[in-house]
Parts: sequence; structure tokens; C-alpha cells
Amino acid sequence: MVETTSWQAKPFYEKNGYRLIATLNNRPKGHSSHYLTKLLI
Repeated sequence: MVETTSWQAKPFYEKNGYRLIATLNNRPKGHSSHYLTKLLI
């Protein structure tokens, strides 16, 4: 699992096979935290 608050990182991870599982808005204040996962088999 990967956590990022960078809006630029989310598309990068999605393009590389990661799937968004959760977004917490206003964490930290004024930003969003994105949680992504990728199955590694």
C-alpha cells in the first residue's frame, strides 16, 4: 500500500498498475491523502 498527499503522484501510481482504495479529504488541512494498492505476484 502507498500513501501520498501529492496530487501529481496519484496519476503516476495509477498508470503503473496501482488501484486507488481510499481518499481522505482535508488531511492535512487543504489537501487530500490518497491510498493506493498493487498486487505483487
